[in-house]
Amino acid sequence: MKRSLIGVVATLALVTGGLTASMQKSEPGGQQVQHKPQAQHQELEREIFCSHLSAGQLCLGGTPNVLKLDGAAKQRWTDAARRYNQTVDAATKQLLADAKTTLTPEQYATLQKWFDKGVNELLNQLLLGSQH
Repeated sequence: MKRSLIGVVATLALVTGGLTASMQKSEPGGQQVQHKPQAQHQELEREIFCSHLSAGQLCLGGTPNVLKLDGAAKQRWTDAARRYNQTVDAATKQLLADAKTTLTPEQYATLQKWFDKGVNELLNQLLLGSQH
């Protein structure tokens, strides 16, 4: 299970790395400018992936609202999502620690961007689209 989670996180990182690159736009003169996604303005009650957590971590407040959960189902979901977030956090930290001995400093810097908090905003924008 741990390997499959690492695979999911790595896949998420690759996809979001491409999304981050696609959000960049060249200004006149060839200078790269990072444009803020509109998900930044999204209400916390509608976030799926928390903008204040590392990439891939679910919002414990927003996801039950998006899924329209209440009562016991909401509590079970919140408990499961909390365990998921702890596992994702641990797997991310382990991957970054392992990568330090494998990657060059430039490669490691690229890897760190894949897990940047801003990636969650891009994921929310994709998943929620016009719903937010």
